[in-house]
Amino acid sequence: MAISFLEEKTKGKIKFKPDKMFWTLLEAIVILLLVFVGLKIYNLSLSSYLSSINEEIKKVDAERNLVLEKEMQTKIKLFEKIGPLLKSHIRAKKVFDILERDTYSEAQLSNFNFNAESNTLTFNVVSPSAIALAMQVSIFKSDPDVKKVEIGGLSFKEGAIKFQMKVTLNPDVVTY
Repeated sequence: MAISFLEEKTKGKIKFKPDKMFWTLLEAIVILLLVFVGLKIYNLSLSSYLSSINEEIKKVDAERNLVLEKEMQTKIKLFEKIGPLLKSHIRAKKVFDILERDTYSEAQLSNFNFNAESNTLTFNVVSPSAIALAMQVSIFKSDPDVKKVEIGGLSFKEGAIKFQMKVTLNPDVVTY
């Protein structure tokens, strides 16, 4: 004979009634499963994207010319060393452009000296007349790139006027 601790009434099947808590837990589990599946799909797509990128990198690496790359690296170092020299040439070109543009046709310029620190240009001028001297000074004074014009050392010899001219350029003219 079997011993039973349950009464005969409770020996039957237990009936399950889903309540609010059950449905909340079930919804949470379903949402977590959907998130997990979504993340798994996203991971697979990223993996395939990564493998395609790696294949492209391998193709590019196969097409590289290492000799040319090394040559370019040495040339870049050379260009970096030449840079300051080129910048000073650009500055000198701007100064010579101003001289070319502002020199009066009857005046002769010589003994150029450019001081980059003070942006001054000093040179000797020989002009055939006082009118040519005045024209030369006027041309430099009317140039927007010129800040100040000074003349000095006037001397008259054999139908010509010799003088020194000091032209101060605006700072933005010689910057690059």
